[in-house]
Amino acid sequence: MSPITVPSVGESITSAVISSWHVANGATVNKGDLLVTVDTDKVSTEITAEASGIITITAQSGDEVKIGATIGSIAEGAGSPAAAAAPTPAPAPAAAAPAKTGIPAAGAAPVAAAAAA
Repeated sequence: MSPITVPSVGESITSAVISSWHVANGATVNKGDLLVTVDTDKVSTEITAEASGIITITAQSGDEVKIGATIGSIAEGAGSPAAAAAPTPAPAPAAAAPAKTGIPAAGAAPVAAAAAA
C-alpha cells in the first residue's frame, strides 16, 4: 500500500486545500499519473502517483488538510498494466456478403451481365 500524502511546500505553510482529484476513487493508475491538485495560499501543487495500482481516495475536493496528511492510497500490483489491460476486442466479422436488394453492388454489374449472357 502506497500512501498519497500532502507534500511540504514551504516552512510557514501548515495546510492545503484539495483543489481537484484528476482520477476517480477505485480507478487504476500508473506510476507518474497526475492524481490531485492541492492549493495553499502561496502555491498550487500537483501530486503524481508514486506506484501503479488501484487508488482509494480518503479526502475529498474542497477539504482542508494538514501538510503531511494522508489523503488516499494506492494498492500496488492491483493495477499493473497486465491486470489493467482492456478486454481484447472481438475479432472483426468476415466480409459480409452483399445484401440481396436486387441492386447489384458497385462493380458487379458487368460480371452479372456477363454471367446472364
